[in-house]
Formats: sequence, structure tokens, C-alpha cells
Amino acid sequence: MGKMFTIDRKKYLILPHFKFIGNKIIFLDKYKYFVANKNSTLNYAGKIDFLLNEGVIIRKRAKKKIGKRGGHKILVIEPHPDDFALSASGFVLNKKYRDVKVLNIFSKTLAVNFPWGNKFLIDEDDFETMRIRESEIAIKQYFGLNFESLRLPLAQKRGHRNNFCTQKIKSEGALVKVLSQKFTSEIKGHNYDILLCPLGVQNHIDHIVAFEACILAYKKISKQNNKFKLIFYEEYPYARNKKSLFERLKYLNTFLKLEKTFVDVSNHLQTINNAIMIYRTQFDDINSEQMLNLIEKDFQAVFSEEITPNKNESRLLQRYYKLEKIL
Repeated sequence: MGKMFTIDRKKYLILPHFKFIGNKIIFLDKYKYFVANKNSTLNYAGKIDFLLNEGVIIRKRAKKKIGKRGGHKILVIEPHPDDFALSASGFVLNKKYRDVKVLNIFSKTLAVNFPWGNKFLIDEDDFETMRIRESEIAIKQYFGLNFESLRLPLAQKRGHRNNFCTQKIKSEGALVKVLSQKFTSEIKGHNYDILLCPLGVQNHIDHIVAFEACILAYKKISKQNNKFKLIFYEEYPYARNKKSLFERLKYLNTFLKLEKTFVDVSNHLQTINNAIMIYRTQFDDINSEQMLNLIEKDFQAVFSEEITPNKNESRLLQRYYKLEKIL
């Protein structure tokens, strides 16, 4: 057995799915799946670069020092673990805030959805535990924000044959009401002034449920606080399908007045990428460099769709939608 390779834990986060045995990197010790055997001729820096690119370790980031006064209090609703990192983290990174909480709704899923399932079997409880642990690392340790999961079952676990729908799911009405009450309680209890929620692109059932619950919560809160804001984020990878995005917006414009707002993510590209790479249970076949190229193209696409370029403008943007009025 080779000499144990050590990582400076002051500089790097080591994802809990991995452990080092000599020069070997083992993914999920319980299942004994062999991932990689490092070339012993690489120097320390070379090994670090390899591990960063493979998403085994993540470089820590400097935390913002947030004052007790001033800044926003933001509640982020994410249907699934990784939705915040993929689709809404740029908003928080660009805001002066004094409190942010990411509230995950659905985490229980079928074991057959495990991306590494062709390598080995995993039970559903272990799969969920891994997903929650990834969110705790990404949101609490990496971003330094608050995190909670309601640990509810995903659409297929709730009896739906398909994760996607073409119209409002009437059978989920009770769940929408329960969630709206939870959101309302959270907002009132912590005086959040911004609710950030999914737009519902491509009509994923879980996202539609979250969207409907946010609308109900907004109706209750806005009656008492006219400064309270509801802002929607485009969900990726679904928003890459422009047809689905435009169809969703066309539908929403029949009963909502939305104002587009843009966030410059040019200074946060690597930070967003690092957060996404923490979710290794979701992204088993892509390395950090590939993910970086992918999200950079997403941000460039928003710019090209919306902005007349000039030399002073950022070419990397995220698009959000502020609710102005319910028609």
C-alpha cells in the first residue's frame, strides 16, 4: 500500500463520498467502488489539480462578513438538492444580505435514479442521506448559508408515473397548501423580504408544486407587507430548452406581470461551478472543467438573447423574474 496522500483541510473541502487508501481514491467505501489510481510520478500540485478537476475536493472560498444591519433576508425554495447551486446561487452571490436560508422540499427518490447505479446497488435511504449531505456541504460549509430539507418524496415516489406534467396537478392541491403554510410561517418568523422560487420550466411536477406554493405564500404575505418580493429563477438544465422556457413564460404572462432582472456572474463563475461539483451523486460523468464550460455557455446564452453588447457589459448573466402583479 502506498503512502497516504494528505489534503490541507484548511484550504480544501473533501467530499464525504471519497476516501484515500494509499494512492487510490475510493468512492463510497461501503460499496468498495474503485474510482482512480493516481500516477505516482505526479507532484503534489499535479495531484491537487487532478482531484479538483475530478470533483473529489473543492477549494474553500472566503466567506463574506455580513453585518447585522442592512442587506436582504432571503428565503430560497429549491425543489431538489442541487437546484440552488445550479440555478439560483448567482442571485445570492450578487446581493448584499444579512440572512439567507435554502429550503429544500423533495429529497426522497427511487434508488434506480442513482446515476452510479450501473456500477453498484444502493438503497434509497443511503441515497437520500448522500444527497442531503451534499447540500449541507455546498450550502452550509461552502456558501456559509442556512439549510433545511423537508425530506419529502419526489413525484415518482408520490405515485406519479412521470416526473413531468402538461397542466396543473390537481391531485397535489393538499401538498401545495401545506407547503404554502410552511413558507408563510418561515417568512413571517424570520422577516424575509425576498422569496426566491423556481419558475417551473418544462413543467416538472415537483417544481410546479413549489411554484404554486410560493404564489399562495406571496398572496398572504404581500397583503401585510407591500415591500415583500417574489422572484423566480430559471431552472437548469431545463431552461436550456428554449421552447419550454418560452412556452412557460407565455403561460405565466396570462396571469402574472413579470419584470426581467439580470445578475452579473462574471466574478462568480468558478464559485458557482465549485458548488455544483459538490453534488457528485447527480453528476457522475462530468469533471469540473467540463461543467465550467457548460455553465459559462448558459450565462453567455442569456447575454446573447437579451443584451445589445457594448465593451463595458458583462457577457455572463443569469436571468430572473420579479413578480410585479398578479393579474
